[in-house]
This record gives sequence, C-alpha cells and structure tokens, in this order.
Amino acid sequence: MDAATYFDLQYRVTPDAVVVASSGFIPPDVDGWQLLPNDTALVIDRTTLATRQVPLGSGLGAAWSDSAARTGWPPALSAGSN
Repeated sequence: MDAATYFDLQYRVTPDAVVVASSGFIPPDVDGWQLLPNDTALVIDRTTLATRQVPLGSGLGAAWSDSAARTGWPPALSAGSN
C-alpha cells in the first residue's frame, strides 16, 4: 500500500448503519465504499442516516448546530460544566 493512501478513510451506508473504516481494513474489491477526502468531516444524520461531506473550516459549526437543534444531541452544557 502506498504511503499517500495509507490513512485514507472510506465509508459505506447500509440500511441500518453508516460504517467508516481505514483503507487498510477494506479489501480493494469490495463495492459500496466511498472515499472520504482528507481534511473533510462526514456529517451523519442519526435519524435518517443521510450523509454529507463538509470540508473542514467551511461551516462545520453550522452543520453541527443544525443537527443539534433537530436531534437534541449533544445536550447543551450549562456554564461551568466540563
């Protein structure tokens, strides 16, 4: 395996889960895996399992806030909470 692709992540959506794995875990001949580009977050709606790739530094905070508002998770921390 080439060093440039050693740390690549791939993901696959199934009817009941989103599975994320490193390149060394996935046999190259298995279909259904999508490459998650470097410097990209995978946002997963836990209710519908819809996925969206968001380049880091491009509004991930807004995606996180929208998801939190929709699902109620993570719970808001009160001042002074760890």
